[in-house]
This record gives sequence, C-alpha cells and structure tokens, in this order.
Amino acid sequence: MQILIGVDLAKPGCEWLVDRGASVAALAKGRVDLVFVGNTSYQSALDALLARLPEPVRGSGRIIAGDVVETLTRTTGTYDLLMVGPREPGLIEMMLRGSFAMRVVRGARCAVLVPKKTEPWRRPARALVGVDLRVVNRVLEPAQVWARRLGARIDLVSAETTLPWVEDAVDRDRIERAMARERAEARDKVGDLIGTLEPALRGSQRYADGKPEDVLSDLSSEYDLIMVGSATRAGFTGQLQWSIGEAVVRGAQCDVLTLPSGT
Repeated sequence: MQILIGVDLAKPGCEWLVDRGASVAALAKGRVDLVFVGNTSYQSALDALLARLPEPVRGSGRIIAGDVVETLTRTTGTYDLLMVGPREPGLIEMMLRGSFAMRVVRGARCAVLVPKKTEPWRRPARALVGVDLRVVNRVLEPAQVWARRLGARIDLVSAETTLPWVEDAVDRDRIERAMARERAEARDKVGDLIGTLEPALRGSQRYADGKPEDVLSDLSSEYDLIMVGSATRAGFTGQLQWSIGEAVVRGAQCDVLTLPSGT
C-alpha cells in the first residue's frame, strides 16, 4: 500500500504526523512518501523527516512548487492513502474557503486520514462508523477493507431523535410510544447491518440521542478512529451527508478516515 504524507516544513511539529504515518504503514504493510509543497530551501528538513521513518516503510521525499491544496489532491491519484495534519487557517480564510484538511478531503482521489491524537492506537484498534438507516450505507464495504488493513474492529452507531417537549400528557405518551416502536425497528436494522460485517471485524452496535455529527464527535473520545464516507453523491442527500462528514473531521477527538464511498 502506498501512503503519502503532506508535511508543512515551514512550521515546526511535523514529527508526530510522520510517526503516525510510520505506525499506519507498519499495520498496513505499506510504504510512506513525504511531500512538501514549497521551495527547495527546505530539502535538509525533508531529508531529516524521511530518515525518521523506519527502513521497511520508508519511501521517497519530494518538494513540489504550487498551490498546497491543488498539488496535494492532484498527487493523490497514485496513492491509496493521504495523511494530512488537522491545521486550521486564519478566521478570514476559514470563512471564505473552509479548513485546509477539508479542502484536501474534498479533492483527494484516495482515502484521507486526518490524525488528531499522538497516542498509538490500541490493538486491535477501535473504529466507529455511523449508519444512516434511511439510505444505503455504501461506506460499510470500504470501511471493512480499511479495518482489515489497519487491524481494527468496527462498531456501528445510529443517531436517535430526541423527544421534543410536549406539554399535553396524552400527546406526549402517544409520541413516546411511536418513538419507542421506531427505535426498536432501528435497532433491529443496525443489528442486521452489523451482522453483515466479517466476524473478525465485527464490534458492537451503539445508539445515542442527537444529531449524527454530534453523536460521532461525542463518542470519538472512546475510539482510535472514526470512518466516514466522502459523500460524493450529488443532490440534497449528498450535501447533507457531506456536511456531517465535515463536522466530524473538525469536531472529532480521535483520528478520522474519510473513505470514497461511491456514487
């Protein structure tokens, strides 16, 4: 497997990202290339980072001139995984263009890993995937591929609607009973979905009240990795799912892996 790490040599602190890339490559039996988008005066710094990678996973290092986001996304065409740090731009740039990581995820031609923690993953790693029971969950197939590569077990979580305040006791009881039936049906569906996962990858099914993006971000502290689809589908549903993925990348406390999940 070929892994590309985008490093920013103009700022200190790339070592943790390279170290995380080395651990991912060791799990996935891959090799790591480094790329810096800038000028060649940073060659010695790039060489030092490359030397930090253990020999079995060490690839090559390149310095390329150009726009950072455009160059990184263009380069991903020959890779299985791109890793970028979760750095954020200034407030004005964020308002106009969005975060650096999200602009890269939007244009990448491969899976993108945005590490958030410096601590190593557990063995086996715990991965969380959110499922939307109203649509076909295309992310489950690529999630299993990556769980195999990374030695992870997958938990599935479904976000459940919180009961709104209803003053009338009769109406509230009726709504509560209807929601209880819906939740029971939803839990059966999640159970069916988790039953489709390979036994070695199968974790547990979870449920939580709230919006999907909030549920995933809140649970992220318990996990090593959250996997979300890159939501390339057009139309309102695709845009809605994409906004959830973007919120998770920004709000998660653990590493986030965005997976191309088809059309």
